[in-house]
Amino acid sequence: MPIYAIVEGDMDAALVRRLFRLVGDAEPKVFTKNGRDPILKSLSKYLKAARNVPGSGWIVLIDLDRDECAPAVLAKWASGDLPPRLCLRIAVRQVEAWILADRDGVTRALGVGVDQVPWDVEGLLRPKRTIVDLARKSRRGAIRQALVPREASGREVGPGYTSWAIGFIRDAWNPEAAAGRAPSLQKTISCIRRLLAATDTGA
Repeated sequence: MPIYAIVEGDMDAALVRRLFRLVGDAEPKVFTKNGRDPILKSLSKYLKAARNVPGSGWIVLIDLDRDECAPAVLAKWASGDLPPRLCLRIAVRQVEAWILADRDGVTRALGVGVDQVPWDVEGLLRPKRTIVDLARKSRRGAIRQALVPREASGREVGPGYTSWAIGFIRDAWNPEAAAGRAPSLQKTISCIRRLLAATDTGA
């Protein structure tokens, strides 16, 4: 049965594909939407498709960013019961928190001490900045050059940030270890399990 994933960007796409491989060795058809707002504006369309397109499954993943809490976002944008063939999940506060939750993997990939990687990753206001700040401390010049922006660039991340993140997610990230430190990731994995079960049974 076809599974459709709606995500903000390329890094999120890699992450969703990795989670589906973890849960059921499935390969969703992923659509990137260049940020959260375009997804939320079309959310009613995805809800309708999940209810009305036979045999399909849908996952919509967005970042919480600076909103107060995930339940409030869900209540605002998707009131009522969600169809069983749709996962609407929110990363607290960015999917970068899920990357950081694999502390051992991040330590090896960035070349920093494990004690430098925060424990409470979902308490970070800007986990993307945390990754960049860790990269500044890296023992590897290539990591610093790729992930840390040049001072005069005005950019939040370095030129190789997205490529590094996608490669880490695909080849080194341990989502099972990360889920133990990131409840919103654990909920997403559980939701994908239910989604695959629903599409298998035609619910």
